[in-house]
Amino acid sequence: MCHRSATFNIIFIVIKKITKVVFAGAIKKSIPLIGATLGFATTFFSFKPCCENLRKVLRETYLYNPDRKPENDELIVDAEIKDAE
Repeated sequence: MCHRSATFNIIFIVIKKITKVVFAGAIKKSIPLIGATLGFATTFFSFKPCCENLRKVLRETYLYNPDRKPENDELIVDAEIKDAE
């Protein structure tokens, strides 16, 4: 009985150390992934409303739709650019 108990204690100690090393390594590797996910989510959800507003405004510009007819209150500048001589 004594021999079996000593072997069990040694195996238990070794397994306990291996388990600690494996879980510590997994946690150490997962922390940057969790941080990257939280950073992405924060940036995405804070900028999304601003991007949607910008998209709506830009769709009303001449660059987006050259065939668009300007409204009365819009300023249209039609100028030629000449190179400096």
